[in-house]
Amino acid sequence: YYNTTPVGYILARVMSDTNKIASMVSWGLMDVFWALAYVIFVFCSMLMLNVRLALIIMTVVPFIAVLTLYFQNKILRWNRKVRSINSRITGAYNEGITGARTSKTMVIEEKNFKDFRGITDEMYKASVHTSMLNAIYIPSILFFSSMAAALVLMRGGYLVMNDMIKFGTLSAFVSYALGIFEPIQQLARLAADFVSTQANIERVTGLLERE
Repeated sequence: YYNTTPVGYILARVMSDTNKIASMVSWGLMDVFWALAYVIFVFCSMLMLNVRLALIIMTVVPFIAVLTLYFQNKILRWNRKVRSINSRITGAYNEGITGARTSKTMVIEEKNFKDFRGITDEMYKASVHTSMLNAIYIPSILFFSSMAAALVLMRGGYLVMNDMIKFGTLSAFVSYALGIFEPIQQLARLAADFVSTQANIERVTGLLERE
């Protein structure tokens, strides 16, 4: 096994992948529980203040769910590719150092350099594509959240002008509405992180299950 498996393959899984999983388990789960509890509490408070305005805020949830389902598969696929290329880079780096004498003896330094540059170029392109997906995903969540806040202000302002609700109620509701968007965005970011961590879990599991 050790004669046929590159050292970088094992190192990437033992060091990099396990660290990513550990950080998500230790901090990611705590953030999820906190954000979810906060969202539920605020939703209940908004329903107690005004059901119609609360329903306007809830309209953003299906859009967030659709965006999450759409992007999570793409993010997962590209993160798998990034982790795979990372293993190849680690292996090539290790073999380039440990096999330096052999490379000089066979005069293949230039070939090794070109091969390593090709792998790093792949890593660069895959990493940029993954970052672009996250850069589109998170602002999209923010856009729909801002639209919901604008609709609440418009509808709530109309109700205040017609003496259907008090201004204090609208003020409290807007405060809740603006406060709930941050944990919703945090849940969206954590969902993207958990999706990307699935690739790390698959790689570590594959190593542990290997005979």
